[in-house]
Amino acid sequence: MRDIHGDLWGFADYGFADVVVITTNGSINRHEQAVMGRGCAKEAAERFPDVREKLALLIRRHGNRPFIIRRHCRPSNFTLVSMPVKHQYFERADPALIVDSAQKLVEMANNHGWQSIVLPRAGCGNGHLKWEGVKPLLAEILDNRFTAVTFDPIQ
Repeated sequence: MRDIHGDLWGFADYGFADVVVITTNGSINRHEQAVMGRGCAKEAAERFPDVREKLALLIRRHGNRPFIIRRHCRPSNFTLVSMPVKHQYFERADPALIVDSAQKLVEMANNHGWQSIVLPRAGCGNGHLKWEGVKPLLAEILDNRFTAVTFDPIQ
């Protein structure tokens, strides 16, 4: 897994990523929409208004696990994939769920032939975890097809 500073959406918009992964939770609101109120999940919902309903339907049918939410996203034809890091939106991120989600993402990448996957630092924004604790967990699972991206300024 590579770890860089940059713009998660820029990689997809300019054709440098086949897949953009957004961190999510398993909460569904009273309007039958996935709760996507912060971070990259909120940005995805603003870019693609149908993803809240699609993700909620998938969670209801199959549980809180990674899903392909949207294919052929413009401008560069990337795939949007969810990565659960929380069970409920109000909780802290769960390291065990992050590990399980990462393992499933690798399976998905293998099955679909994805070669360039960008994801945020899972659980480290609104999930309130520290990257120093999450990075070693992901580094054991995610290979060099995966790039963790953060907006944090370079220290």
